[in-house]
Amino acid sequence: AEAAAKKAAEPPKEKREKREKKPAEEVVADSTPPGEKKDVSAPMAASYHPMNVEAAWDLWWDKKGFYRADEKSAKPPYVIMLPPPNVTGTLHIGHALTSSVQ
Repeated sequence: AEAAAKKAAEPPKEKREKREKKPAEEVVADSTPPGEKKDVSAPMAASYHPMNVEAAWDLWWDKKGFYRADEKSAKPPYVIMLPPPNVTGTLHIGHALTSSVQ
């Protein structure tokens, strides 16, 4: 009974305003054949969709042979002496400084 009395004595809670629904993003059809260079004549999507973009580039890079090494090449090997990033916190200017000094 006491709980009901306390609840009745409390002022009514304000109702939250309903949020407007975001309009559904239109899907931009990519007319570029798989593995071909991107056709940029069509309108761009309103936002970046990494899975679509990276999948298209991946097919093109594979077709162009960017993933294959030529063991018989006379060129000297190209080696980057920089380890992968080992970030344990929020990125800051010190990360860029360390890479640029190396």
